[in-house]
Amino acid sequence: MNQFFTGGDQFALNPAIMLALFGCATLLFDLLLSPDPKQRKWLLGIVVVGLGFAGVGLLRQQMYLNETGQSQLTAFQGALTIDRFALFFKLIETGKTFVVLVALSRANRDAGPHLG
Repeated sequence: MNQFFTGGDQFALNPAIMLALFGCATLLFDLLLSPDPKQRKWLLGIVVVGLGFAGVGLLRQQMYLNETGQSQLTAFQGALTIDRFALFFKLIETGKTFVVLVALSRANRDAGPHLG
């Protein structure tokens, strides 16, 4: 009998889960923090930490594929497949998101409240 949710499924979804959790945390802290620019610097930190966790998860998946010699990582009984091509572009998107956020953080310093 197959399990519905295995450790391999968790391993495959880990970067997406990290992005979702830190995205929700960013929106929550944006709502709770005052519009003071000194306090709003924490939002960029939360997003950067979330991107870091997602990037580490992607790199762990890449190292797993390299160590085992497999060409792809499957989850949910084959419904989700992650290969090296997908990991490459996910890492590029994570890096691009980091660069865009750092550039926009300087532009949005004088903007109105709740820009999470």
